[in-house]
Amino acid sequence: MTTFWVGLGILTSFGTLCFFVARQLVGRLRTVMSSIAVVVRCIRRYSTEGSEGNTY
Repeated sequence: MTTFWVGLGILTSFGTLCFFVARQLVGRLRTVMSSIAVVVRCIRRYSTEGSEGNTY
């Protein structure tokens, strides 16, 4: 009978852990899915020439 309670305790602990991990995952997915797409435009561009002739 003792092994039943130990097993039930382990199962309950694992279920609780899975619940909190799934809740965190759902929250993060909801944040990603509700993100706003932003259109940007380049205003100014800089370039320099390195000592070996490369342009950066």
